Amino acid sequence: MCNSLKKCSAYILLLVVSFLICLVFSQNPIHNYYFADDAYYEYVGKLINQGFVPYRDIWDHKGPIVYWWYAIGYKIYPMTGMYFLEVLNLFLSMSLSYNIAKRYLNNICSLLIVIVLFLNIPYKDSVGNTEMLSLLPILYLIHLVDIYINKLYLKKIDYISIGLIISILFFIKPLYLVSPCVLCLYILSATIKNKDIKELKKLFLYGGMGFVVPTIIILMWLTVNHAIMDFYTSYIEFNIAYTLKNNTEGRGSLWGTFYFFVKQPIIILSTLSIVYILINKKKHEVKCNKFIYLLIITFIITFVLLVLPKNMYFHYLIILFPIILYLLIFATKNVKSNTVLIVILETLIIMFSHTLYSSVAKHHEKELAKDKKYREIASVISQELESNETFASLISDMTKLHLYSNRHSATKYPFLTIYNRIYPEKVKEEFSKIKPKIIVTLEDDEITLVSKKPLKINIEKKIRLSELFNVNDYNVIYRKNSYIIYKLK
Repeated sequence: MCNSLKKCSAYILLLVVSFLICLVFSQNPIHNYYFADDAYYEYVGKLINQGFVPYRDIWDHKGPIVYWWYAIGYKIYPMTGMYFLEVLNLFLSMSLSYNIAKRYLNNICSLLIVIVLFLNIPYKDSVGNTEMLSLLPILYLIHLVDIYINKLYLKKIDYISIGLIISILFFIKPLYLVSPCVLCLYILSATIKNKDIKELKKLFLYGGMGFVVPTIIILMWLTVNHAIMDFYTSYIEFNIAYTLKNNTEGRGSLWGTFYFFVKQPIIILSTLSIVYILINKKKHEVKCNKFIYLLIITFIITFVLLVLPKNMYFHYLIILFPIILYLLIFATKNVKSNTVLIVILETLIIMFSHTLYSSVAKHHEKELAKDKKYREIASVISQELESNETFASLISDMTKLHLYSNRHSATKYPFLTIYNRIYPEKVKEEFSKIKPKIIVTLEDDEITLVSKKPLKINIEKKIRLSELFNVNDYNVIYRKNSYIIYKLK
């Protein structure tokens, strides 16, 4: 009984930590407000539950798995449902990390390393972002590669899992395939080098099956629902254009982006771990050294590809965390004194917890102040529109207006941004066909019109948001804090 309780105590602690982290970063009834990205995903999830189809009926450039995940959360209960799903996802990620660490370290050190790592994750505003959704599958794939390097073979179900993970990551966000593909190429090259025909057949047959079957099912679903071309335009074509363009919000110089990521505490800790590992590499077994070198190479390649688009979003680093976990494990493996190691890890936990709490408290205070303005706008919209009427929002990342007002978007674009994240020429064409009863916009704002061929990088011109509709057809019924609400005369 005592042994069972002792074994469960670590997982109980991880569950409590998961609840607390999600309580701080996730949308939940205590905060009672939506974060920007979460609001969009939740809104699409709500529409899916009402029979709408992503891409065909509502525009965005994330993969369908993200929306289905939020649709499940919304089905459980609006806002609160996603909180529990995020707790589950985080708990499973932490538990898997703990089990991986236990293969190399004792229970206490393993537990402390996992807590240090997950307190350092740059959650941005949410535990429900696409990076966090990808964390568990990437972590499990690296775990399978670890097993392969030690045994030089995998079970059939393992290869099916690898194929399934690659398919899942592709339909969340293709960028997340970088490290899995590098690791899978290693398995392929090692199998060919060893001339292991049996293992090679398993890799292609079962790995291919794991990838092809779910991929075909998802593509068939999109085809049957007449959304396949919209999916291609939004998810493939647009994301290429989005990556190539340099005029997007958050873009800076290559050096500036590099410095932005490098100065993050977890990257500094990872760099120190790599240096320490390389200095003590002779202490590792040959197989272990192979895996270490593979992880370091994968870490560098992934980090470079994160920097190249010049996007200064620190939560992008989350996809490196499965690799960072192993780097921390191998770095601490050679520390002779467990007591010293435990003291260091506990100090890091206290330090990061204090920093985290301070920054998050300030962030929530700022967000709550902004959210008060959004709820005021949503209240005006609710009063002016019947429950079955729609409105158009021309404000960046303001899908939460649709959730707070419980009114749908008049177009398939529930928000409009000034940073080329959608094709404004298509929006202008759509606005020319309809006249929304209510339009929410900003004062003196501009939107960039891009080329009709979205893969071209040239910019045509800038227009004011008010040029997307005829202002003379509307009265201003609200003007406050730079926000304007127009109502059709």
